[in-house]
Amino acid sequence: MLSRYFVPCHIITKHKAQYNIKLLKGEQTIPQKLSTDQVLGILKKIPMFYKLNEERIKSIFEICSIKKLAKNDILCHAGDESNHIYILIAGFLRATLEDGSKLSRISPLWTIGEMGVFSGEKRSATVIAESECSLFTIHKADLFEVFGNDPVIGEQVAININRYLAHKLRINQAIIEELKAFCSREEYSRIVDSVMKNLDT
Repeated sequence: MLSRYFVPCHIITKHKAQYNIKLLKGEQTIPQKLSTDQVLGILKKIPMFYKLNEERIKSIFEICSIKKLAKNDILCHAGDESNHIYILIAGFLRATLEDGSKLSRISPLWTIGEMGVFSGEKRSATVIAESECSLFTIHKADLFEVFGNDPVIGEQVAININRYLAHKLRINQAIIEELKAFCSREEYSRIVDSVMKNLDT
């Protein structure tokens, strides 16, 4: 029987990698010293901001701040209020469940917390730095103010979020199908619960 720790981490990471590789084109990290043009280029690659023009991407850029984490720093705890969206720029994070078991590994250009910001639900996982990390931080209030000032941004982001969520659901369905070949019924049920919590990481 596969261990409680290994299954979610191994299989989720494999399926997430298939998505991340399209964005990263094989790169493991992004330079930590970035020009404005480089930052705008990164934001354009984030699924949540697809199809926003240059001017609207700049509106998002203006509300971004940089957050640095040392190895083993905690970005957020399960049960925290969802007041920020994070975009990992450099380094790696891991998402863990409340019992400490590893849920997934988060690579550069992955977003954290967007579902909680839009749904109002609290954080579903604790996120910890596996290495030194750099992230963009967007506060919920600032983002909603941008939406109010330019409804087109809000509409496009809503469309992108729906597509992104559908993509993550397809990933989770693939994970669930793969688990059937490895696990007992009890283990399968437990891991499916863990996989579904992965939607907000």
